[in-house]
Amino acid sequence: LAMELGPVGVRVNAICPGAVEGDRMDRVVAMEASCRRSTASPASLAVPPAFDGFVEHSKRVSPTCLISFERNRYSVPASFANRPVSLRVYPDKLVVAAEGQILCEHARVIQRSHHLPPQTIYDW
Repeated sequence: LAMELGPVGVRVNAICPGAVEGDRMDRVVAMEASCRRSTASPASLAVPPAFDGFVEHSKRVSPTCLISFERNRYSVPASFANRPVSLRVYPDKLVVAAEGQILCEHARVIQRSHHLPPQTIYDW
């Protein structure tokens, strides 16, 4: 192409082939779609399970069996006092885990005011 178009002032560095719209491309797309439909099993079309999205923080339980998060304190079973735990923060709840098991779960308290005192939540 460079030799053909050079004399008229067109410079060619590379040829990048791609799909061109037309009857042939429509046939190729239809054939590929029919092949995929015939080989797809119901299991491959199933919706995957929901993603368990949380943010995880490492915390140490206080001697009074509490952990702090966002100016609030949440209770943890007494057997984990002074021990490290994992705090899983969801939009609506907090889950405390350690040693491969869930220890407790609390509803998340979200307060945007710094004029109110922090809360201590003991229910689990």
